[in-house]
Amino acid sequence: MAIGGARGPKPAPHKPHSRHRTDEAEWTYLPPEGCTDPVPDLPRGREWSDAEREHWTDLWSAPIAVVWEDAMAGLVAAYVIAVSATLTGSRISAQLVGETRQLANDLMLTPGAMARGRYRVGEQPTTGHVAAVHSLPVSA
Repeated sequence: MAIGGARGPKPAPHKPHSRHRTDEAEWTYLPPEGCTDPVPDLPRGREWSDAEREHWTDLWSAPIAVVWEDAMAGLVAAYVIAVSATLTGSRISAQLVGETRQLANDLMLTPGAMARGRYRVGEQPTTGHVAAVHSLPVSA
């Protein structure tokens, strides 16, 4: 057994649910300019600070917002509230930090969550890189 090697099984990109797959056709590409749909109204029931309103608009303008539906507004609002409470330190706790992290994953705001959902920001590559083949002179 090798010392200091990687733990666990080797990557298996040929398996259908492997995170090491590189099939470009299976990825959904999101527009780099972000979501251009109208930003939904903030839910009623509380007073929203200016920072929370700005965060709300920023989230709904992000590239991943293209896949969100208006029905996700409650989840986005919960994330805005959790981030606001964490940043202001008014009600910070390990539970709140964990909930904020989970909401970020549920909304696919983290790189790992986007990879698991098979989302990438940018244009889909049109062709793969093909190396030029050079022939070498053969001596007789």
